[in-house]
Amino acid sequence: MPQIVSLLLLVFITALIAARLRIPQVPVLVIAGLALGFTHLLPRMTLNPETLMSILLPPLLFEGALHLEAVAVKREVWSISILAFAGTLIAAAISGLLFAVLMKLPFQYGMLFGALISATDPISVISIFRKLGAPARLTLIIEAESLFNDGMAAVIFLAVLGSTQSSHFNILQSIVTLLITGGGGALTGFLLGYLAAKVHSQLDDQLVNMLLTTILAYGSYEIANSLRFSGVMAVVIAGIVVGNKGLLHSMTTEEREGLLASWRFGAFVVNSVIFLLVGVQVVRLHWVGGLYGVVVGVASTQLGRAFIYPLCYIAGKAGECIPVRWQHLLFWGGLRGALAMALSLAIPSSIPCRGLIVSAAYGVVLFSLLIQGLSMEPVMRKLIPVSETEVVS
Repeated sequence: MPQIVSLLLLVFITALIAARLRIPQVPVLVIAGLALGFTHLLPRMTLNPETLMSILLPPLLFEGALHLEAVAVKREVWSISILAFAGTLIAAAISGLLFAVLMKLPFQYGMLFGALISATDPISVISIFRKLGAPARLTLIIEAESLFNDGMAAVIFLAVLGSTQSSHFNILQSIVTLLITGGGGALTGFLLGYLAAKVHSQLDDQLVNMLLTTILAYGSYEIANSLRFSGVMAVVIAGIVVGNKGLLHSMTTEEREGLLASWRFGAFVVNSVIFLLVGVQVVRLHWVGGLYGVVVGVASTQLGRAFIYPLCYIAGKAGECIPVRWQHLLFWGGLRGALAMALSLAIPSSIPCRGLIVSAAYGVVLFSLLIQGLSMEPVMRKLIPVSETEVVS
């Protein structure tokens, strides 16, 4: 209990500091975590893959999906699909190949790094977008891309991880695994979300509705995983279905806003604790590969993300054009966070280069949160003229 109170107090203090300095809270949380790690003030605080994947990630993914409007996503279906699915696959391949070559690793281990590091986390970016009044379409694209990107990255990671258990990397087998785990997770999430939406229509108690959404968030993840499908993809799809079908049609506006506010608060607390622990974990990490491994990891990740430019061109041909200035923001706003860390920690100890991959992944996360996160606001002010801003709720 003292640990929990200490964490929440630190989250509160960092929120005050960030507000006073007018900077995103996420980098402040990471810096506070680094200070805690060096001073050993809370020695028992740590991150483990089970806690991250099974307890902390489902509500984060579910909360983001709840707010995603299906009608708006449908209007941007080409842009979001190309960036989230093709973009994640290509980024994973480019980052993984470069990391394998430069670090002199077998291809499948490089792809393991590429898969886990392709998961983006725009938490601080979205808060800046809303604060400065970024165009609603740009906010939608980066938020929806990240949600589906997380599911896709987790699916690729599981497919590649399965391949590493055999003596050689089988691309065809990996593709089949990717389709089965991803498709199975999406179908599981859709069915559970549809069922929950039907139940919501029979309820008139806001607290019971809140309980049902909580069960759905964790239940969809656990059920999909037990079926050997993607739990991450299941949570995202379940959240979108129940948010657009269940909550939208079975509650009054006031009830729905109250439930969404509860989820926003929960996601805020969970996110804050995760990023605080990132700093602590970075200090305790055994940095295999040292600075060179981190530099290679960052460079490989950025080059993989750079493929977003030709993909935006393709998306523009299929649908509405994405301005070049927006493309720069999509590139620089591709921060890495909780899912990348969770997947790296989930690599079995039997993988020979696990330490190198984990340390490189943490280096990329640290770079993106501190360097990209802190520079995002001035970059956006430079790229988005005041005349193009609007109020984004």
